[in-house]
Amino acid sequence: MYAEHRRQFFAEMEDGLALVPASHGQLRNQDTDHIFRQNSDFMHLCGFEEPDAIAAFVKQGKKTRYVLFVNPRDPALEIWTGRRAGTKGARKDHGADEAWELAEFGTRLPDLLSGSPCVYMPLGPDSFGPAWPRQNDVMRAINALSYKRKTPLVVPDTLRDVRALLARIRLRKSAAELELLEGACAVTAEAFAEAMSCAKPGVREYQVKAVMQLVYGMRGGDWAFDTIVAGGANACVLHYVGCRDTLRDGELVVVDAGAELNGYCADVTRTFPVNGHFSPVQKRVYNAVLAAQHAAILAAGPGVPVDQVHEAAVTSLIHSMLKLGALKGSEASVRRSGNWKRYYPHGTGHWLGRDVHDVGDYANRESVTRLEPGMVMTVEPGLYFPPDDKRLPTELRGIGVRIEDDILITETGTRVLTSAIPKSVAAVEKACAVRSSWLKKPVI
Repeated sequence: MYAEHRRQFFAEMEDGLALVPASHGQLRNQDTDHIFRQNSDFMHLCGFEEPDAIAAFVKQGKKTRYVLFVNPRDPALEIWTGRRAGTKGARKDHGADEAWELAEFGTRLPDLLSGSPCVYMPLGPDSFGPAWPRQNDVMRAINALSYKRKTPLVVPDTLRDVRALLARIRLRKSAAELELLEGACAVTAEAFAEAMSCAKPGVREYQVKAVMQLVYGMRGGDWAFDTIVAGGANACVLHYVGCRDTLRDGELVVVDAGAELNGYCADVTRTFPVNGHFSPVQKRVYNAVLAAQHAAILAAGPGVPVDQVHEAAVTSLIHSMLKLGALKGSEASVRRSGNWKRYYPHGTGHWLGRDVHDVGDYANRESVTRLEPGMVMTVEPGLYFPPDDKRLPTELRGIGVRIEDDILITETGTRVLTSAIPKSVAAVEKACAVRSSWLKKPVI
């Protein structure tokens, strides 16, 4: 798979040099590190899971080179942290044409840059932290080459952000990637079955979270993001992280969770009754969100501007908010006023893949991105009625509902990758009726 990703990358890049750095290990406290997760762009191209490495891709016409700079073998350190590939392993096991120790990066840069009119690398900071520290090394090497310019030496005169190129490539998933995504979705489905069976009155939110994460671990995966388990009015906080409250009889619980398996992520939300049965008003709100999700999924398909998925959900939710008595007026006036955003303040979905909020543009200066076969996105409408909002009918206050699935855009429409997770009122109540074997006694 990684060799195919590199072929695609070389096909998309212009002649020049591309530099893609690995993640750096992060200290948690004293001499304990955070669990390491490889940079998604680096992993996509290399499948190499050691920190601090640098991948260099050189393209000159039809000639290409794939070079890895890696930490050297260190038997004394490897006793503590595990075996390193070293330069030999980088070539033998990870397909590099050349491999050098990281300490040689600066001295080998002029060779990589020579004859490269364009340089791709991470430019500036990103959402995960500061700028790549090697940027200055690259700029100094370019300046040094410029002073030595001699015909026919080609010196870089164009800089591009490599992340933008990789975002375009990663947006459309290959058959191999889809298989891995489906695996993450299957593990997530199993975890939700356990969550629905264990979420009973008196159970703590963190217990539901723990049971789900146990399933991930038992299947060789991990959590793709910090699991949200929000009982009652906590569900009106979109990214509720407390997870310490007790689930109460007569309330709903929103669970937003997903497994990461083999480097690919699922992202699913289900809302279900703590006591196993929706009340009449809970059922009305739940079905309103379910109808909006159904409309949004129907709106998706090849060639459709991605914002139309959101618009379909909004139209359906405005209609339902008026019917529920949450808002007053006509559908047109409510849409114009934007009052609907009080109770539906977020978008309807995002790209999904190696990252939960995966890379890829939703629009550019000219137009909105159109959906294409191979794209994977979430569809997640919701309604959130705060407990202290006196504009709402009393019966609605404190109810929060979100329903989220992962969909694949196909040649003819869409396919829901997470359809195995119960979603209709009847299916959810049936899943909640199963008795969990995990929580025989409450844990404080």
